[in-house]
Amino acid sequence: MHRLIFLKKAFLILVLTQFLSFFSVYPIFSQKVIFSSEDSLKSINFLRKKFYEALKEFEQQKSNYGIAVYSLDRNEYYFKHNVDSYFIPASLTKLVTTLSALSKLGKDYRIKTFIYSDGEIKDGILHGNLYVYGTGDALFSSSDLDFIVTQLKKYDIRKIDGNIYSDPSFFDTQTDRFVYSGDFDVVQKTQPITSIAIEKNILKVVVTAGAIYGKSVSVQVFPSSDAVKVYNNAKVGRNFGEQRLYRRFNQNSYGGGALISQRKPPQTREQVRSFKVSTEKDKVGNQIIIISGYLPAGTTKTYEFFIENPPLVVAGALKRRLESAGVEVLGNTGIVQAPLDRSRPLAIVERSLVEVLKEMNKESDNYLAETIFKIVGAVDKKMTSNSKEAVRYIFSLIDSLKIPCSDCKIYDGSGLSRRNRLSPESLLRILVSLKTNPNTMFIDTLLSVAGFDGTLKNRMVNSSAQGKIFAKTGTHSNASGLAGFARTLDNERIVFVFMYNGEKVFLFKKVEDELCKILAEFFFFNALE
Repeated sequence: MHRLIFLKKAFLILVLTQFLSFFSVYPIFSQKVIFSSEDSLKSINFLRKKFYEALKEFEQQKSNYGIAVYSLDRNEYYFKHNVDSYFIPASLTKLVTTLSALSKLGKDYRIKTFIYSDGEIKDGILHGNLYVYGTGDALFSSSDLDFIVTQLKKYDIRKIDGNIYSDPSFFDTQTDRFVYSGDFDVVQKTQPITSIAIEKNILKVVVTAGAIYGKSVSVQVFPSSDAVKVYNNAKVGRNFGEQRLYRRFNQNSYGGGALISQRKPPQTREQVRSFKVSTEKDKVGNQIIIISGYLPAGTTKTYEFFIENPPLVVAGALKRRLESAGVEVLGNTGIVQAPLDRSRPLAIVERSLVEVLKEMNKESDNYLAETIFKIVGAVDKKMTSNSKEAVRYIFSLIDSLKIPCSDCKIYDGSGLSRRNRLSPESLLRILVSLKTNPNTMFIDTLLSVAGFDGTLKNRMVNSSAQGKIFAKTGTHSNASGLAGFARTLDNERIVFVFMYNGEKVFLFKKVEDELCKILAEFFFFNALE
């Protein structure tokens, strides 16, 4: 028995010794092992070889892509190809928007929506008007209206004998990105870019058909507002292939009704195709929703439209929220400039700039990017055109940071413009500037994480790169890009930019993923001096 115990102990000691000796050769688990500069070069050359192998598919299209890989810890390039060439950046433009917003506004900036009043509150009655004054909160929602109503109720207001107005004058009057960017083709339409918005300026219409043939369908609109008018002419139709029993009453001379059971023929496909939900704007700016045709019984359909006049819809939505809360509103809604010099704020909603930037970058939200772009151009009122002032500030900032950008072109904040031009070098230097500035070094937390969230949620899943790549994606029909940060096996910080312009966009995205895996698997065998 003692001999058996002795042998077990000896075996455990041997295994433990081998285990420790195995990990002692790796600098991540033990003291650093010193390697020569020649060893270092061999490691980097091996990385480059792996890159060339991944790019083999694009051997004949070397001028179509640019790649920059840079070590923050060693302050040197590991890989360079066409870094000075200029490409369509697509949504990588949002990194420029992020830099400009954080530089001009600061990480603690709050985007505010105010409720002002020019009247006096007496005996539960507000003798005057309410004004909604927004400064570009693109995430403002119906729940924020409820918060405003809660704040107003603290004043014990039971009646408002004035009007409810919106004042969108914080931004200029140009709300169409396509127009202010000066583009020649519509890559993707965006909602109106306004300083007062709600639900990302998207109107949702839900149409439901009940079970009784010929009855009107039910319609719900979100957000509900006095500025949204619904004209419902649609009826419940038949489901294909069914022979349901329907009822009608035959009126007799005494005004009574005899129940008659009958079977209706199935609804034709022409009737189904005639079902339509459309929208238009009337002369006073209200949004009209028109519903017509037949919707098969038991069917629910949801439609989304851009809110054509967001400030007016917000004023109308606030009016309805107040009325639902028991506040009588005697006046109407409209759009006027608030007399801020003789008004006082009664309520306020605040949004963190960082919160908006995080959703903008992770989800690559074009609408949010354009709103931030206009805030940058509007905040100090230097020019009447928000977009022109934003572009002027961006290039002034880039020059002050000494970022090489001689042929850069910026026309919008989202990257929808095909006329935008950036180089891998300029984007890399923007990322380095953000990461090395104490006020913006949290930049990687604003980007998608490979295999976890945002536009990278379904990329690099269950690979060595999952959780180690923090990046911004970019996509057009003729452009692909990925730029951000990687962590190697020995925790080295890498900045990278991959840009491609050409026809094989989705094939290049596979290359981007492979390059990220190579970076995540890289192990640099030398001590940093």
